Amino acid sequence: MSDDHPDWCLGTACTADRPPFNAHAVGAHRSRPEVVGITVLRLAQQPGALSPWVEIRRGTDHMTLPLLEAERLAPAVDDLLFQAGLRRL
Repeated sequence: MSDDHPDWCLGTACTADRPPFNAHAVGAHRSRPEVVGITVLRLAQQPGALSPWVEIRRGTDHMTLPLLEAERLAPAVDDLLFQAGLRRL
């Protein structure tokens, strides 16, 4: 790994060094996955990007969220469950 990789980048999953395809970066630095049931979460960042994003995978479904939005996701789910009477705050 070169010094251009963030500390959280996991070498075995990193694809940041892939050459661009049609002038678009196709690789990204990637963190160790966190697994919740069958949902896999991973931090990722394209080379040159100012901040990372969160990848969420579940089966063949895939979504990416900006870091700020991902940070607000857990409290929003907690509030939703509280309002539905399924959880105490």
